[in-house]
Amino acid sequence: MPKLTPQMFTFLNDPPVEDTLYDLYDATLKQGKRMFIHFLPKIHQILGRGIDWETENEDFYTDKYIPITPQQGEFLYMQALASGARNIVEFGTSYGISTLYLAAAAKRNGGRVITCEYVPHKAEAARKNFERAGLADYIELREGDALKTLQDLDFSPDLYFSTGGLTWCIPSFSCWSRILPTAQ
Repeated sequence: MPKLTPQMFTFLNDPPVEDTLYDLYDATLKQGKRMFIHFLPKIHQILGRGIDWETENEDFYTDKYIPITPQQGEFLYMQALASGARNIVEFGTSYGISTLYLAAAAKRNGGRVITCEYVPHKAEAARKNFERAGLADYIELREGDALKTLQDLDFSPDLYFSTGGLTWCIPSFSCWSRILPTAQ
């Protein structure tokens, strides 16, 4: 990630959202050394076949952000905004960084984001971030297993974004097979 500056978020034209994102990315960068030390012994796996996420210690990640980059967030925001997405579904919110980009676009489009989080303390932190950013009214956060919490939607999403990690990509798409043909 390039050097973090407040100007990276001014395209949102919403100071509370910009400030919240800046602080979340700042916290992410502070975890960099621990992430580096964790992944350095696994570099051969990363460069080879990749990490076996089935055997990876999940406890290490319970307090880690692992967000999309600010550039990816800007792209996601622009995609949602340009497509006019009003019913946005996100598979996995973590601390809410990607959700904030989606919700900022949903707010401008007159819509909402439905997202989920499996880890209770991350869901609680995400809710606080949504409040701080002033976007809580545009976000419905469902706690628990996304394969269950997102099954009962009564609409087809305009935009679907999966941040649940590689392990969950196939199951998440299987969950959405009934609505994906209409989603962007």
